Amino acid sequence: MERRSSPAALRIAALGALAAALSACATRPPEPPPRAGVEIREVRIEALGPDRVRFAFEVRASNPGSRALSGLSLDCRLEAGGVPVSIEADGPASPGTGGYGPFTLGPGEERVRTFQGTADLAAPPDSGPASGAPGEPGADEAPWTISASLSASGPDGLSVEVGSARAEGTVPRIREPVLEIRSIVLVRHELVNVLLELVLDVENPNPFPVEFSAASYRFHGEGRKWASGTVDRAVAIPARGKAEVRLPILLNFTETGRDLFDLVAKLRVVRFRLEGQARVTSPLSFLPEFRMDFDRSGAVRVERTLPAGP
Repeated sequence: MERRSSPAALRIAALGALAAALSACATRPPEPPPRAGVEIREVRIEALGPDRVRFAFEVRASNPGSRALSGLSLDCRLEAGGVPVSIEADGPASPGTGGYGPFTLGPGEERVRTFQGTADLAAPPDSGPASGAPGEPGADEAPWTISASLSASGPDGLSVEVGSARAEGTVPRIREPVLEIRSIVLVRHELVNVLLELVLDVENPNPFPVEFSAASYRFHGEGRKWASGTVDRAVAIPARGKAEVRLPILLNFTETGRDLFDLVAKLRVVRFRLEGQARVTSPLSFLPEFRMDFDRSGAVRVERTLPAGP
């Protein structure tokens, strides 16, 4: 005999099928966000001085898909020496970022933006081993990192990343030589003129040799100007080493006064200030030459290298 289902059983079966269909819809994974291509390229690095470096680079955003991507926003960041660098893309950007958008990429379309920024690699004086002190690990190079993130507006209004890229490397960390006045030497003593020499110890904190030359300077002793001059004699300073540099001073006591004559003649201690500029050359093509300013003050004793006259 053929068994017929009751209306109640049919309703129960229909409800079960509907529940199963709803359950399948509830567990269906959401559609993944579209993906876009992001590429950092043409990174150019130029030294502007021992501490300043200019970065320029391009970011390429592309749409490899078959439908347009709209509401896109590109965010770029640059760090050099562990410090965020303000970058620009056809206009000012927030510190450490380069924002561009919103924009749309059609199927197969790409867009290229150029960014640039200048980093200051001067290390804080109290920042410890990572500051770039000579001999510390990593001190001779400064790391840099460029990151780019492309985002789109999601269906819920929140931003969703659709592509990213990263580039990194290092640049030489170049330091200025360090000057210290070791002594003032009495070279020749005449009636009203005295020829002195400032003896400087110049230290090279870099892992490569440099030359110290073309120094122009002004010297003050006991609060008064003694002399100024220029020396264009290159002095080679080895890597991590020191060299002696001598700066001549011709002192006329008819202009400076008798008290300074007595101070020098009796080999007393002189309170001084030395300021000026020098040219420093290096073997690095990254920065083959730069100008160095110096300003030193302190106290040092006058010494004699020639026997006293009759």
